[in-house]
Amino acid sequence: MKIDNPFEPRRPRAYVVLDIESAVTDETGHKRYQAMERYVPGNDDQPSRRGYKRHEDPLTTPRWPFQTIVTAAAMVLVEHPDGNLDVSRFVTLSQPDHDERAVITGVLRVLADAPDGAELVSWAGMLHDVPLLTLGAMRHGLTLPKGWGWLGFGGNDPVRHLDFARTTTGGFKMKPVHMAEILASLDIPAKISVPAFAVARLIYAGK
Repeated sequence: MKIDNPFEPRRPRAYVVLDIESAVTDETGHKRYQAMERYVPGNDDQPSRRGYKRHEDPLTTPRWPFQTIVTAAAMVLVEHPDGNLDVSRFVTLSQPDHDERAVITGVLRVLADAPDGAELVSWAGMLHDVPLLTLGAMRHGLTLPKGWGWLGFGGNDPVRHLDFARTTTGGFKMKPVHMAEILASLDIPAKISVPAFAVARLIYAGK
């Protein structure tokens, strides 16, 4: 059995920091779902399914599978021999300059060009970014790059995916918190430009 030599220089680690924003901008898919379920709108304000509040009812309120990826930012970091990190690439892709397919294609290109063995870094990416990315890739007939196929299984790989929301909540066993809460507790500046709720307003305003 080979034992790792702790004094042997290890190769620099690389990271792809990913953030995706999404919104329901086209209800065509949700209307198909309503047709599949034989949904007929009623005149009352009651949920169409027992056990749901109206705003939670998937027949009246489109859930995440019907969200469109409207913007994404990806940054590739490579560990320097002295321990610092170099930014080797930073890409932003947003509507209206890019449609969803172009945004997803751009993200997949960043993953494909990243150093071998690069790790994904996100905040709650397992609960948002990765499912939206993989479903969007399927919707547009795109393929995950070589070495990134594991994302198609939920991105639940603690070795390749550093999901800070997972690590700060005991593997999502504690109640989820906002990233700004963790950063404020550590005295790290965040949300400098706009508060989180303003992002949705910008999306629906086409900005």
